[in-house]
Amino acid sequence: MRRFWASIGSYMGNGWYERFVSLFVGVVLMATVSVFDSYWWDESFAIAYATVGAAILVDLLLPHRYRWLRWSIQLVAAVWITYRLARKDWEIALPSGSGEWRWWLEQQLAQLHPFIWISIALLGLHLLFTAWAINRARLFGVIGASLLILTVADSFTPIWLWDDVAIVVFTALLWLVVNHLRKLQVTHPDSWKALFE
Repeated sequence: MRRFWASIGSYMGNGWYERFVSLFVGVVLMATVSVFDSYWWDESFAIAYATVGAAILVDLLLPHRYRWLRWSIQLVAAVWITYRLARKDWEIALPSGSGEWRWWLEQQLAQLHPFIWISIALLGLHLLFTAWAINRARLFGVIGASLLILTVADSFTPIWLWDDVAIVVFTALLWLVVNHLRKLQVTHPDSWKALFE
């Protein structure tokens, strides 16, 4: 049993900082999406949160070196989540002939508009910020942009966003601690090893 947990720890230990960055970027995106509170439908929020949650889960479970596999699974998950949660006005039966598949697919995709674009845009933002925000200056850029969006929207709209601001600030503080630990691991590997003994 001890060997099992050691192998899990070793697997999760490789690329641990990138996994945390994905988690923190996802939390910040989920908090920032709340500026659309009175503009989006409930289905839009469910799709947005589920898409970002699936992207975080895939990043946590799959190794960092299989980037294209992770991106492909995240894209398939985003499309599947959108298909399952989007409001569809009519159900279309599966085609009986081989020539009707294109028409069937067009009708299915037409019902996913605009939800699919929200899902793909949030997945793209998650992938972009996860790859970009790997050092402290970029970390502050992501957090600063999120706080700017939330505070401006809170000031000029009737939406109450201070809870989301608190989530972003708390996430930023955790992210700074994790960034500091990563810096310790890179610059002083002996101290890093001694920390876990």
